[in-house]
Amino acid sequence: TICVTCSFSPGLTNCSLFAGAEKQVYLADGGKLILESPIPAELKPLRRILWKYNGDMVVEWVEKLGSVEYYGAFQGHTTLDRKTARLEINDLTLIYSGVYSLELNDQLQSETYKVIVISKYRVSKPTVRVEPPFCSSTSSLCKLSCNGGIQEAEPISYSWRQDTGDWTESSKLMDITKNDNHVENFFCQMKNPVSEEESEPWKNEFYKGLSFTLHSKMNKSLTFCQHTHAGLAVWCY
Repeated sequence: TICVTCSFSPGLTNCSLFAGAEKQVYLADGGKLILESPIPAELKPLRRILWKYNGDMVVEWVEKLGSVEYYGAFQGHTTLDRKTARLEINDLTLIYSGVYSLELNDQLQSETYKVIVISKYRVSKPTVRVEPPFCSSTSSLCKLSCNGGIQEAEPISYSWRQDTGDWTESSKLMDITKNDNHVENFFCQMKNPVSEEESEPWKNEFYKGLSFTLHSKMNKSLTFCQHTHAGLAVWCY
């Protein structure tokens, strides 16, 4: 059984890694990483503990030597508990992203941890743009693009929503056609592990709106039309 505890700045979501699982663990720049593993009975008492990062030494304790040795960039803000093999790394930066492994009494443990430290860049409010730039109700297909992502805010995921429907995770680009004429507005959302933002509505060029005909006392037909973009209502002879 392995427990990974992620400590973030206020407002960020904690994460954990459970027994037998290997998954990507995202932590915020400046946060804290704690790796902790129960010690198998056959390995007690501990005589040697070695944590590695991308195959290089992080920290080593050998009982005969009696001291703990920290290596490279991990010196100064890394702590090892010699009784539990618990590893704690404070003040994380992007350089600490990588794969961590543990050896107990010279036996490599099966669990590894892929840690990804991301910057605190929040995603900006996205905007929906159409490609090609000109799209009208006579077009056969229009491609929507969810714009506003920057490299520093990666990894970014994209989702789309129709009117008041649910978000559907997709890609940055989405195709729409005349078959989408029942949808009045499209929205896009950008999300990374520390934030999420959604766009203002994009008015669908294919949207038919509402129309129906009434007959006045003057025997003239009046048609009620809903303007596709401005949401205005007008009476038409």
